[in-house]
Amino acid sequence: MSVRAKIALAVTTVTAFSLWVLFWISSTAVESGFAKIEQRDGRLKLEQAVEALRDEFEKVDGLAADWTAWYGSYQFVQNPNPEYIQTNLLPDTYMLNNLNLIALVRSDGTVVYAKLFDEKRGKLSDPHPEILKHLKRGGKLVSHKSVNSCIRGIVSTPEGLLAIASRPITTSLRKGPIRGALVMGRYLDAQIVQRIRRKTYMDVEINPWSAASPPADLQQVAPQLLGADSVVLPLNRNLMRAYALIKDIYGKPCAVVRVTVPRAVHAQMLWTKRCMSASIGLMLMLTGASIIWMLNRLVLNRIALLSKQVNALATAATAKPLIPNMGRDEVGSLAQSINNMLTALGRAEKRLQESELRYHTLFEKAQTGLLLIDLSTNTVVDANDTAVKLLGLPKEELVGKLCGKPLCNKRGEEPCDQNCKFQS
Repeated sequence: MSVRAKIALAVTTVTAFSLWVLFWISSTAVESGFAKIEQRDGRLKLEQAVEALRDEFEKVDGLAADWTAWYGSYQFVQNPNPEYIQTNLLPDTYMLNNLNLIALVRSDGTVVYAKLFDEKRGKLSDPHPEILKHLKRGGKLVSHKSVNSCIRGIVSTPEGLLAIASRPITTSLRKGPIRGALVMGRYLDAQIVQRIRRKTYMDVEINPWSAASPPADLQQVAPQLLGADSVVLPLNRNLMRAYALIKDIYGKPCAVVRVTVPRAVHAQMLWTKRCMSASIGLMLMLTGASIIWMLNRLVLNRIALLSKQVNALATAATAKPLIPNMGRDEVGSLAQSINNMLTALGRAEKRLQESELRYHTLFEKAQTGLLLIDLSTNTVVDANDTAVKLLGLPKEELVGKLCGKPLCNKRGEEPCDQNCKFQS
């Protein structure tokens, strides 16, 4: 594998690993932060739904406050008379005020009047005994200690959840003595729930806490609601549900408000992660590409050029320092070192040539016959003119002949004399 391929592989590996690490760290941080924001968003929307429900309690309480600070009610609770009932407590009164229950209770615990309005039939009837239990003497709804006392909230009845309010019956000037209590109630039916939905622009449901067959999700979150009062859970990729526990006027669990809303924060988180991942990936790819490009331009391409020039020098007829100046960095220093080496080799080669020339001159001009013997093969390699004349053989025939004396090639022996015989 070439250096270029190794560098590309290393940069790609480091880039991929860095991308994974950065994506994991950033995803963890983003998901954690957005999860907290989503929880806050879910609880905020849940609080809006609960506030809309409390508005229904306050509407009932407002009606009760108007009726209790009225001389007619003050007189009626002391001296009941049919004229008051026929004038003020007809079915139309319930219908116009969107009420289901009106009860007047004297201070001694006597229920002077209590009727329940059935919207479907348009008729009045006696309240269920479970409702009358709330009107007993000493009960929270009928025990007012001051003229400004107010009890409002929710109670559970066999017919369903009842938004209820109780006020002390006083004079028109809201002064005592308190003659009793006026209790008004409104069932939290589909009409009320629909009004809350229109008001909050959310999918709101109100379920009794002690329903015979509650939805499966309510059964799962019920233990959490007992400890936290509100829970926000994702339903799927696009929706989440928030649950709030509503307690009755006695402080006991009575109802659960469930809100189903889009996971806008989660969608924003996914979009943010995609953008962040794309940005990190693009940044790392550009960084890796820049590193490879710089290595190619500043190092690898110059080394390849240097290698090409050195190879050209190796095959040239003469070895000359022909590598051009390649800068003052490490590659340039390497090129200069090669040039210095080539210069030194050139000087050494020149000295060798001069030495060979001197030797050849001495060898040829010597007055003594000289033979150059290859000791490894015991053959004549060269002969000077004097040796040729003495032996009487042409130089071409002498070169390559075997020396006749067996031991003439051993170190320390006398060289061959002029009578040495040669074998073909």
